[in-house]
Amino acid sequence: MRAVAARSAPSSWQYRSVDWMCSRVTSGGTPSRKKPEHFFGERPWVKTKELNDTWIRQTEESITDEAIKESSAKLLPMNTVLMAMYGATVGKLGLLAEPMTCNQAACAMIADPLRADFRFLFYELLNSRDQIIDLANGAAQQNLNAITIKSLEFPLPSLDEQRAIAATLGALDDKIDSNLQIVNTALELIDLLGEKSSCTLPSVGLAALIKVNHEIVDPSALGDQLVDHFSLPAFDNGPAPERVPAKSILSNKQVVTQRSILLSRLNPRFNRTWLATPSVGVPALASTEFLCLTADDDVELARIWMAVRSAVFMSEITHRVTGTSGSHQRVRPDDALAIGVPDTRLVPVSIVSRVLALLNLVEVKRDECTRLVALRDTLLPELLSGRLRVA
Repeated sequence: MRAVAARSAPSSWQYRSVDWMCSRVTSGGTPSRKKPEHFFGERPWVKTKELNDTWIRQTEESITDEAIKESSAKLLPMNTVLMAMYGATVGKLGLLAEPMTCNQAACAMIADPLRADFRFLFYELLNSRDQIIDLANGAAQQNLNAITIKSLEFPLPSLDEQRAIAATLGALDDKIDSNLQIVNTALELIDLLGEKSSCTLPSVGLAALIKVNHEIVDPSALGDQLVDHFSLPAFDNGPAPERVPAKSILSNKQVVTQRSILLSRLNPRFNRTWLATPSVGVPALASTEFLCLTADDDVELARIWMAVRSAVFMSEITHRVTGTSGSHQRVRPDDALAIGVPDTRLVPVSIVSRVLALLNLVEVKRDECTRLVALRDTLLPELLSGRLRVA
């Protein structure tokens, strides 16, 4: 067995392996794409890109019970802990909010309730993620495997103290989860309002509705100054900008000087539409993989949001991409701006105001999540080392 991190812990705590803590540790499986009828079934199917260090409540795809029986896929119980084992998502975690199955790139850990609290196991893996990733091998991409994960060891308190620690950290994560559900509901309502109010509107090129920010900067010129970096990985990990020294950013970026909508040009089949508001006193930089769309005021910005989230725009932009690689397909800026969208300038102000209020709510809840994650991550090593004890 291998201890992930040799750290001080109370003498009553004993090092135990993931294998010891779990009744089962397994990898996922993938049903055959040759049988389309196996998809869109009753069982949510988790892909590792959907792991975001919190509860998993919905997935992009689902499969049938028949697909599970005919493939290596396994139906996993509620409260299973998932960890991504390969590639860019290696080390990302998730908790199943209901019975689900997962793809082969995830390791599934089912805690033995007589030995370990499932959320305590989740927090141990989260706390030790950097050390776990260091164990990954592979030159092209980092790889873990279920055998390595089973051998990981952690200092384990009594089951009662595990539950107390998990409840303390879980209160923060439950609030984060609640906020994310509010965000998802608000975004769905915005799309419904947009669809209902725009279906009979005449079409106009997107360029007629927006202003495009073209200001580019070399981040190295800003030296050690802290900046908020709006990138595709930051979107997928939050979405929240990453605050980093400017010189650590290795390529030219767009300057976000005012509240803007960032529209991803890379693989636009994935929805990465981001309302970006610069923080006071901190420069905001955005990846050139985004189109940075601006307007004279927030009401007009809400109209742009409705336009770029319309079904006709989302469908058309996926057909305007160039590139042969499925993972690196981009749409040219001019092609994106030429796409016809509903002329949302004709939407009544009362509806646009509701859309703007919902967008503001989304931003408030996401900002609160960022602060809650920071608090949780501060408490995490203190509680898991026993330096801070709970009753």
